[in-house]
Amino acid sequence: MKRDLAVWAQDMAVALRQPPKDCSHHTDRGSQYCSNECQKRLNKHSFKVSMNGKGNCYDCEYGIAA
Repeated sequence: MKRDLAVWAQDMAVALRQPPKDCSHHTDRGSQYCSNECQKRLNKHSFKVSMNGKGNCYDCEYGIAA
């Protein structure tokens, strides 16, 4: 997936859903999610950022079911 698509999807989700502050955003460690642009958008909207550990697709810092 390209970074621009991930950023566009974030913008659409925020506009449509208007999530509360400290809403969790959990992803894998894909380069599109680690990009500066993507991280800036998440911080701008006060998301709690959570990413899988390297090589572990089942972990989640906030205890959300995968």
